[in-house]
Amino acid sequence: MCNMKNITMRMEEGILREARRIALERGTTVSAMIRDYLNGIVKEENRQDKARREILEMCQSSGAEMGGKDWRREALHER
Repeated sequence: MCNMKNITMRMEEGILREARRIALERGTTVSAMIRDYLNGIVKEENRQDKARREILEMCQSSGAEMGGKDWRREALHER
């Protein structure tokens, strides 16, 4: 079984009432909707972190080098 912890939060009564209505329509609970929302944020953040690490690793292992600036802006725009 998962190691789940309880949290306590405060919100406006009207928001909670609407959230309960929406949860009922969706056949779920407010707690489940909040849990799913937070899980989605964490998964997306982890996905982005992994992508950043992979890009950095590719850059470091590519062997590519940046050359110096050997051009003049005017020369690039000559017609």
